Order: sequence, then C-alpha cells, then structure tokens
Amino acid sequence: MMSHGSIVAFAPGRVNLLGEHTDYAGGLALPFAIDRGVTVRATPLPGPLTMAVARDLGETDAFDAWRPGPTTGWRAFVRGTVAELDARPARIEIGGNVPRGGGLASSAALGCALALALCGCEDPDRRALARLASRVENEWVGARTGLLDQYASLLAREGHALRIDFGADTVEPVPLELGGWRLAVAAAGARDLATAGYNDVRAEPDGAHVTSEDARVRAFTGVETLGPLLDEAHASLRDDLGVSTERVEAVVTAMKGAGAAGARLIGGGFGGHVLALFPPGTPPPPGTREVRPCAGARLR
Repeated sequence: MMSHGSIVAFAPGRVNLLGEHTDYAGGLALPFAIDRGVTVRATPLPGPLTMAVARDLGETDAFDAWRPGPTTGWRAFVRGTVAELDARPARIEIGGNVPRGGGLASSAALGCALALALCGCEDPDRRALARLASRVENEWVGARTGLLDQYASLLAREGHALRIDFGADTVEPVPLELGGWRLAVAAAGARDLATAGYNDVRAEPDGAHVTSEDARVRAFTGVETLGPLLDEAHASLRDDLGVSTERVEAVVTAMKGAGAAGARLIGGGFGGHVLALFPPGTPPPPGTREVRPCAGARLR
C-alpha cells in the first residue's frame, strides 16, 4: 500500500524486435523498453474519493475507491488498478510522452506506472505486478492482450532486449549492441486495441505464424542478423494474420526505399508504428524517431 507521501512512478513503452502475437499463445518474443513512457504521481487522500487527472488530455475522474465501478478508456485503467490493488483513496496525476495508440505499448506503460505508484513498494514482485496490470487491461479495459508489454515495461534493462518464453514463463536479458546500426520507428496510423480487431485475431490465433515467429526469435544472434528477420516477420503479420493496412504498407515501403535493411509493423496491428533497421552510414529519414534499449519502470 502507499505510504503517507506522494509516490511518483515512471513506466516506459516498448519496441518489440521479434515475436508478435505470440505472448498469449505461449511463444517467444524479443522486446526492449524505450525512453518514452508514462509518469504517475499518487498522493494519498483522506477519502473516500479517488481523484484522477489525465494532464495530457485535460480530463478528470472521481470515484469511490472502495467501489470503483466500470468505465472506459484511461479511466478504466485507473479504476481497475485501484480495485485490483485495493488501493486507498488518492489523487492520481498522469502524464506521458509515448504516442497513444501507436503500437509502442502506451497502454501497458499507463497500467504499469499506475500499478507501481499505487502499490507503493520499493521492491515489488514485478512479475506479479505485470500480471495485475495485464488483468486490468483484459478485464477492465476490454483488450485481451498478453503479458509481452507489461513484462517489457517492468522487467527491462538498460542496453538489453528481453528474450521472453511465455510457455515457460522465463525472461532472459539479451545484450543489444547497436554499434553503428540504428533502429527507428515511424507512425503508421493510430488505433485502439480494444476495438481495432486485435481481440478477433487472438480468438483465432494462427499456429503457423507463432511457429515462424518463434523461429525468428531463435535465429536472432545480433543486430547484423536482424534485417531479413524484420522483413519476414512483417510478411507473416500481413499475410498470415492480416493485421497490416495500406498506410502501414506505404510506411514499410518508404523505410525500405530510404535504405532500411529490414522493416516491419510492431504492436498488435491495424496501424501503429513501423520499426526499421538502418545500416551504418544510412541515417533514418526525416519524420522518424530513433529508439534504443532503455531501463524498465522505476520510482522517481
């Protein structure tokens, strides 16, 4: 539970190198945390009301902390986390700089930052906290996501990707040394996983896609091997799962045309961001953002 003073927590978004739509199927994935995310400040109140402010949106919420009740959008994350943690009444202030609906796990960043701030522990069980944040997104928000984003946000290490085996529930840090190579993301249309078709894909997972994604994660031995694997992963997302869009395809084509060694849709699909790998001496084009592996969620 929270102490008497304010607690400030930051949780990052993530980029997933390889292994998309595999977490709920017991497969493999290779994500890393980025430097953008969500910050939550939680300050205890005498109660019974919890007051929440989403500063970026200019929106507020107020509810009985002991009976949060259902709602939608960012408010559902707040109410669900309060309920799952049985958290005492508080003033909750939310701000972030990770693009919303962009396939960079802004939802998981919000959920993990809320969970870390409201649990108030210096050294929580981060896997348990990830499962709680995932449960909130599944049951309170209505997006049937797996654990990839929450594990990436809460367990990431600076300079590393995480090789996650969801079947065995193991997480292994893998050094991600970029050298002169560059990873960059480009926006390819916003979407909301709770409504965009993600749940339909999860309801009918493609076993062949998961098998091929697992093989690509195993084949990764360093950034020099990544380019063709990104291309193969994108083709599978497009052709096997049907989660690409015309906008996404245009962005992939543009990144390849700018010299990318490989490019693919990241996130659940139906828009979001495209990740591309640029070899030494080839700068990412204007309008993209470079990404590097950063540390996981933490108190500030």
